[in-house]
Amino acid sequence: MKHSRLLLGICSISLFVGAATAGIFTPHLEIGAEGGATRSYLETSDQMTYLMEPTSTVAYPIRPAFTVSCNLFLGNYLGITSGFGYRHYGQSTAPTTVFLRDDLFEHDFESSVKLDYLTIPLVVKAGIRRNHFSAFLHGGIVPSLLVSNEVAWYIDDKRVIAGSSRMPEIFLNYWDVPLVVGGEAGVHFGKNGIVLIGEYTYGVHSIASGITGEVFLRGYGMTLQFRRAIF
Repeated sequence: MKHSRLLLGICSISLFVGAATAGIFTPHLEIGAEGGATRSYLETSDQMTYLMEPTSTVAYPIRPAFTVSCNLFLGNYLGITSGFGYRHYGQSTAPTTVFLRDDLFEHDFESSVKLDYLTIPLVVKAGIRRNHFSAFLHGGIVPSLLVSNEVAWYIDDKRVIAGSSRMPEIFLNYWDVPLVVGGEAGVHFGKNGIVLIGEYTYGVHSIASGITGEVFLRGYGMTLQFRRAIF
């Protein structure tokens, strides 16, 4: 009799935990497309600073950002996101006048750094979804492939060639894996949803070499995502 009661108790507890776990971690998949804007800049050191920021007036560009994503949720509290996106990083200096070391006359000068990446976000999120509202915090990595770049000085509207006596030559990595942290809040109606996403990108690997110093990507922005539930 004692063993029967013990077995019955174990079975009851197992059924209860199984039912609760199934409810909490029931998976569902949503696909989304988002667009917005990010503002970026570069954190540099040593000679890289003089190359990327040759004058003191530095402007941080605001550029479009796009992502197509898959969002796998485990119940209403945990999720994983991946997909494909586009992000721009860089900075520029406003037009100014400078004196060159070997010239007595003033010259018009400006500089530009433009780095365009295809991205694959790999993000985990935790939060809560209740009825028509959701809120999650997320963090992860964003493997990024460099598809277009420009590191240039312009003197009197003429582009200076890298590796010349005016501008040293550097080498850019074709990839990076910055960290990303952020959050999202959404409203949901039926199988559809609108989600506002904010995030901060923090590069941990220097993306340039050739002269002394390091260059790290930094960026922050917001996007608006339309999301559709598949199951």
